[in-house]
Amino acid sequence: CQTSFAVKSAKAVAPTNETTETTVTEATINDLLVVKETDSPKEAKKKAKMQKRLEKLNKKMEKWEAKGQKGDDEKRWMRFWLLGWGIGLLLTILAPIIGLGGGFGGAAILLTLGGLAWLFGTISLIIWIIKKFA
Repeated sequence: CQTSFAVKSAKAVAPTNETTETTVTEATINDLLVVKETDSPKEAKKKAKMQKRLEKLNKKMEKWEAKGQKGDDEKRWMRFWLLGWGIGLLLTILAPIIGLGGGFGGAAILLTLGGLAWLFGTISLIIWIIKKFA
């Protein structure tokens, strides 16, 4: 059995001011989750569980928003760019040295991996430039 609640939209209840809409919506959700005397024990348990889930979600969202405000996104892409090009350079230098040993397969694998590392670094550079100057 699925329970559904009829809720008026926040826009119908409050003016179009964003802060008022958010407050009214949160108040409406909290009103729905308040356990009433007329609720069955099963419904009360569901409401308590939903309230805990919403609290966890709010905590996660606050942490996520705090991370987003640090500006680490640009630094992360710059690190990927430098790491990709560094690994690409290292593998490209090592491939001929490995190839002198007589094994063609090792050199080919290292050159392929080096090329993929260069490609990853280049794509990261492009993303970094877009994020830095956008």
